[in-house]
Amino acid sequence: MAPSISTSPSLRPVAATAMPQTSSIFQPPPTVTPSMAQPTLAPTTVAPTPMPTIAPTPDPPCIVELTFQASGTVQTLSATDFVNSEADVSFDAEQDAISCTPPDAFAASCSSDTFINRDVKFINCNHVTCQGAFGGRGCYGSSFEGSGRIDCIGALECADATFTNIPGTGAFINCPGQQSCDGANMTLGEDSNIGDTDALTVYCGEFAACNDAVIDFSKIVPPSTTLYYGTVICAGGTESTGDACIRTTVTSKCLVCSEENGGGCGNFVTFQGQTVPPQTEGYCGDCTGVPEAEGLSNICP
Repeated sequence: MAPSISTSPSLRPVAATAMPQTSSIFQPPPTVTPSMAQPTLAPTTVAPTPMPTIAPTPDPPCIVELTFQASGTVQTLSATDFVNSEADVSFDAEQDAISCTPPDAFAASCSSDTFINRDVKFINCNHVTCQGAFGGRGCYGSSFEGSGRIDCIGALECADATFTNIPGTGAFINCPGQQSCDGANMTLGEDSNIGDTDALTVYCGEFAACNDAVIDFSKIVPPSTTLYYGTVICAGGTESTGDACIRTTVTSKCLVCSEENGGGCGNFVTFQGQTVPPQTEGYCGDCTGVPEAEGLSNICP
């Protein structure tokens, strides 16, 4: 008998199983919703650090220094105390101005000579007026340090006086009287703060007003540069004809010799070491912008 052959059980069809979807690198980027966006940061405002307020440096007070010739004793007074101790002297505190108006040369409380046996020095007084009567000598031989304006009105008012430490604030030394600044010595001084644009004028406006005066407004800048400042005007006078400057040594930026009032620069006047032609109207140096030099020619080429 033939052997029976068994057959394998029937295989059932198996349903296809869907493969899970996988991310594709080619898929578009996801849509960003507003909730997913980065927050907008407001600009940070940094308040500036306030600069410290610096109070202006007050002007130094006007004082008067008295040196008694016999003993050498030095007495320092405020302007108010000086005025209260002297006759014929007044003080305007608002203008920082002292006025010396003695009735005669022997009562000149602002002078420095043997009549009163003491030397007078005005320090940091903004304005000093010297106007003595009957011969002047209101501030004869006195010293002025750091004063912005000095008016030497009459004869010999500031003769033999010393002017130094002139401030750079438009200083003006006015010598309109006969011999009012005769023999005076005027220098910038070590403590002068004068600058290139600052005005500084010496006016010699009468016969012999600045005879024998030495006016040196130069400053040496290391190593060897010399700078010149200021204007000196020698303008003769109206009371009598004659030169306002004779034997005057001028070392400034500008010198004007005006013959309009009868005499300007006489004999033996020098400017920056050069002899100035006598009795010749004109100017020396750099007088740009000086009204008194307008229309004049350079006589010190």
